[in-house]
Amino acid sequence: MVFDPARDIHVDTWSADCQALTVKIDKAALVRQLEVLLGRSVRRPPRFGPHMDVSRGPGLSWMRLAMWNLPERNVPLGLLSHPMIRGRLEQTLLEGILLATDHAFRGALEAPPQPMRPASVKRVMDAVQELPAEPYDANRSCGRRARRP
Repeated sequence: MVFDPARDIHVDTWSADCQALTVKIDKAALVRQLEVLLGRSVRRPPRFGPHMDVSRGPGLSWMRLAMWNLPERNVPLGLLSHPMIRGRLEQTLLEGILLATDHAFRGALEAPPQPMRPASVKRVMDAVQELPAEPYDANRSCGRRARRP
């Protein structure tokens, strides 16, 4: 189950075989990571669906990563004692929860990324679009007009 800490939480009964892992996530950190992933700001934090399937797929992976953290945090001089590692793990857990749960931004996160071109390719494309009638060849640098015979 995924709970919103701003809302009341009440669980009446637990089954005998139930295990609970409670992970509290800083809302501001979650929103910042979501904005980084989307490449834009968001007006509201994501509102999560009521559950996350931890029996398979990304939910299972996220749960295992969170569970690894539990005993590791008590290892003297372990990896989590290094801010760089701890920061990357926190980032991965934030990104993972965003990919493992249902919310309004999930589709945008799963969309294929926009193709990125090297700056030199972009300059050539810009030059061709700006002056489509000009002849271009591999020896000519972009931005200069070709000499006409």
